[in-house]
Amino acid sequence: MTAAEVDGHLSLCPYYFVVAGQTRLCGALATFCPPDKKIIHGMQDAALLPCRVV
Repeated sequence: MTAAEVDGHLSLCPYYFVVAGQTRLCGALATFCPPDKKIIHGMQDAALLPCRVV
């Protein structure tokens, strides 16, 4: 698979969990949509991509 640069809007929503009494960043949900769209939420053309923190 090859990486490519594309134009668009990206929204990142981090997910935190409490593990053994400490807050940890465990992942994020990336939402990407085309540049001609103004609103990300509820869009049919957007892609939702779960991201894992290593």
